[in-house]
Amino acid sequence: MIYRFFGFSNKGDLTSLLPNNTALVVDIHINQFAKDIFKQMKQGRDISDLSLVEIRELLKENEEDLIGFDNRRQLVFFQNDFEGIKTNGLLFHIKNLRKFKQYKEKNKYIIRKANKDYGVILYLENKSAKEEIAYYEQLAEKIINSSIHKKEDEGKDFIKVKFNGKNQEFITLAFQLNDNQLKVKGKAKFHSPNPIKKDSIFKIIPDSKSSFFHLTLAQTPFTFNDLLANFLRQINLEIPTISSQDIVIYNTKIEAVNKSLTVLPELDWIIRFSESFNLKKHFDTLVFPSYLTYNAEEMSVQVQKEKYYFQQLSEDEIYIGSSAHPQFNLESNILQTNIIGQPSVLFHLEGETFIGYLIRSAKPIKVATHFLENLADFEVQFQPISDNESTIEGTFSLPEDEAMSIFLLNLFLK
Repeated sequence: MIYRFFGFSNKGDLTSLLPNNTALVVDIHINQFAKDIFKQMKQGRDISDLSLVEIRELLKENEEDLIGFDNRRQLVFFQNDFEGIKTNGLLFHIKNLRKFKQYKEKNKYIIRKANKDYGVILYLENKSAKEEIAYYEQLAEKIINSSIHKKEDEGKDFIKVKFNGKNQEFITLAFQLNDNQLKVKGKAKFHSPNPIKKDSIFKIIPDSKSSFFHLTLAQTPFTFNDLLANFLRQINLEIPTISSQDIVIYNTKIEAVNKSLTVLPELDWIIRFSESFNLKKHFDTLVFPSYLTYNAEEMSVQVQKEKYYFQQLSEDEIYIGSSAHPQFNLESNILQTNIIGQPSVLFHLEGETFIGYLIRSAKPIKVATHFLENLADFEVQFQPISDNESTIEGTFSLPEDEAMSIFLLNLFLK
C-alpha cells in the first residue's frame, strides 16, 4: 500500500521556480523517504508504536495551513531577504486546488498563492511594511505564474540544501538514507582571506573529560566575517578579517543579556587573522558597555555569570574561551576543515530564565536534541579542490540495529 501510494510520475523540480538569489533552499523529496521506509518494512522493522488515530491527529496539526497540497511529492522550504526583512516560504505540488483556495488567510503577514499544479505560502515578519508585503505578493505571483523548466532529480537524495551567501559564496548539501546512516555530500565556496605565512600554528587540546563538538575551519566565509565584524562594532572593536579557526564547544547556556536572549557557550576558541592583531592594546582603549565587566589584569570579560578569558598566542592568533588555563599544541601549519564530536551540546541551552525554559521545551529543539544524542558516530570533512572551493563528505550514524528512516519517522510523529 505504501509503495503504491508513493509511486508517482515526475512533475518537475519546484526549485527551478525560485529566484537564483534565494538565500536558503531546503528541498525535501518525500518519495525517497517513503521508499526507504518500505525497504525497512520488507526487512521486518517496526514503523512506530503510535496508533493510526494518533498519527492522524498529529498530521491534522498543519492541515489547516497546508490543506490541498500533495504530501507524496517534493516539498521545498526556502528563505528570502528583501532589504533586511526575511521571509520563510513553502513551495509544494497541489493535490486539490479547490480545497487550497477555500481557506481564507486571516493573517495579513501570510501570503498564499496557487495554480492547478503548485502552490506557495510565504510567512513574513510581523513588522513588515506595506512595500515589503507588496514585494512578496509580487514574488508569490511570479512563482505561480512561472513554468517549471527543470526535471525533478530522480537520484537517491532525500534532502538537498543550498545556502547562498554574499560575494557568491555558497554551500550545497545532499543527504541520502542508508540503513542506520544518513550520508551527506556537497560542495562549498568561501572567499577566505589569505593567512600569515608561517610554519606552525596553535591548536586546541579538547578537555577529554567532557562531551564536546569540535570544528576546525581552514577557511572562514566572508558572511561569517561580516556578521562578527558588525557584532563587535557594538562595543567599538574593529578586528582584521579571520582566516581560520579552531572551536571546541562543551555546553551552551541561554541568558538575558542587555534585555536580549543570548546564547553563552562554554568553549575554547582559537582565531587566526589575516594580519597582525594586538588584542590587549585594543581592549585597553575600549569603553565596555555596562553588561560586560573587563578585567585588564587577568584579561577576561564577564557576561552575567559567564567569564571568558583572552590570550595573545602569536602575532595573528588569539584565544577566547571559558578556561583560564587552556591546553594547546603547536603543530604544523596544515589545516583541513572537519567537524567531529557530539553536536547535541549545541542544543543544551541551559539557563535559569523562564523564556530559556520555553525555548528548551520547544518541539524543534527537543527533536534536534533527541536526534543528535542518539548518534553513535558523527563526522564531516571538507576536501579542498581549489583555493576557494571544497567538497564535503560526512556521515551521521545511529547504532547498527537502528534504521535511520524509521528513527526519523518516529521522531517526527512523536
